[in-house]
Amino acid sequence: MKNMSIGSWIVVAVLLAWSGLVAFREWSRLQDVRIPPSGYAAMILDIRFSLIVGAGVMAPTSYGSRYGCDEPPKLLGNEGDQGSG
Repeated sequence: MKNMSIGSWIVVAVLLAWSGLVAFREWSRLQDVRIPPSGYAAMILDIRFSLIVGAGVMAPTSYGSRYGCDEPPKLLGNEGDQGSG
């Protein structure tokens, strides 16, 4: 993030403003929409599923950094080289 130019920051700001405007417009247009109980159940299941998938993706990262799996490889010297000939 610290290597972003001013043009990149402008693009990010414009995209955030645009998405906020669209979200506000759609939120205000859909105020009278009723969601059935099955819709709430689907949202709850989707949120739980997303949290489980997110935890499943992040767990190996956490495990790997805790137990040194993200260390750079160590090169073996000649004593570890079996040779092919």
